[in-house]
Amino acid sequence: MTKDELLTLRYKVINIWPDMSNYGHYQGQVITMAKLKDGGIGWPTNNVTFYPAHFDNFPHLFEPLPWWKERKVEDMPEYVKSIKQEYDYGLKVGEIIKVKEWLRISKTMYVIQGPNREYHPDCLIPATEADYNTYLQTTNQLNNGQ
Repeated sequence: MTKDELLTLRYKVINIWPDMSNYGHYQGQVITMAKLKDGGIGWPTNNVTFYPAHFDNFPHLFEPLPWWKERKVEDMPEYVKSIKQEYDYGLKVGEIIKVKEWLRISKTMYVIQGPNREYHPDCLIPATEADYNTYLQTTNQLNNGQ
């Protein structure tokens, strides 16, 4: 999956309400927002378009999903960028790494970089190979005093 696909806003139907099936909602369903003709995002279904505000107004029915949740290991990105420092050691904010392995533990995914080097995806966002190469070039320039 691409970085943009992974970062597309999604919701999970966690409870149902009468007549929800008339609008294409069912319990356990993951709803992925789509780009609309007007430039916004929403979920078009059954001649009705639902916007993120619809889902946000009913947190007892729809759970907003982090980018990594409810994904298959094979859909996870090859590169990630740190957006939050999880520990006093390890990845610093802004670092981009090539993932050695994704591992699902229970319902959570982890980036495994080596013994005692695993990172929770809440601290990361998907990155591209181009992002990674740019990061390496910038890091090399800084290390070489340029």
